[in-house]
Amino acid sequence: MQGIWYGDRRDRVKWGALAFLAKEFDLASILQVAYFRESGQNLLRTHRGDVKIADAVWKRFANLSGVEGLSRALRVDIKVYGKTFDPSNREQYLNGVLESVAACRQPRLVFLDPDTGIEPGTLKAEHASAQELERLWDNLTPGEVLAVYQHASFSPDWITQSIKRMACACRGALVRAIQGNVARDVAILWARKGRHANGCAGPGLRKSDNIGGNQHGSSACQCCQKKLPFQRPRICPECGHRFKGNGWDGIDAHWRSKHKDVMPYERFWNSLCSQHKG
Repeated sequence: MQGIWYGDRRDRVKWGALAFLAKEFDLASILQVAYFRESGQNLLRTHRGDVKIADAVWKRFANLSGVEGLSRALRVDIKVYGKTFDPSNREQYLNGVLESVAACRQPRLVFLDPDTGIEPGTLKAEHASAQELERLWDNLTPGEVLAVYQHASFSPDWITQSIKRMACACRGALVRAIQGNVARDVAILWARKGRHANGCAGPGLRKSDNIGGNQHGSSACQCCQKKLPFQRPRICPECGHRFKGNGWDGIDAHWRSKHKDVMPYERFWNSLCSQHKG
């Protein structure tokens, strides 16, 4: 997130949600991945012209690591990954994040805090990428939680769309959202990792926290999640459109024109299991 946005009412929703999740699942640590970017020059327009805001004042209200002081009150170890985020070198940034994740006490809550949330199709500096979510999810162990800050888009079902994107990146995991009444334009999306590769709940985990009830095929397959039949005709899992002809003929144009805001076509197609893709 940009430094100028740090410390507003949305941060109260963020940390209220994270504190709730840490207590709910008895987590030992929280790592906030800040995606920090400088906001440019910090100036005042005065009768003497532009004057720089005093560094002491600016830093007082833009201290990313200040939230680590909550550790004692919340009884959870809080760390902030506050290195500057360079959107042109995401791989290097992610590698640094993964090193910090490995150093945190287990079980962990990893919180991604980009400016606006998960990439909606076109990846920009203000987004966390689906690939970043996928790699972090793969590095968590059973019982641990991945959470993401999500800002509202212009779509009325922005939360549902964002949940679908995160579920796809997290290999079909059950994703939920937390909102606050003081900032209704944001949500904290979260998923808790199950004990098995397909997301099924294992000993000590509530079955409701995972997508293990999906026995229709692959937990990541969009068609399996909607329990669509394996036999033809093929049916769009988003709108129910039935495709005529040879299987999925026309799906690429259909998806790109109607559902690209849900997830990119390539990610949808790659999510399909062999029974539904054939």
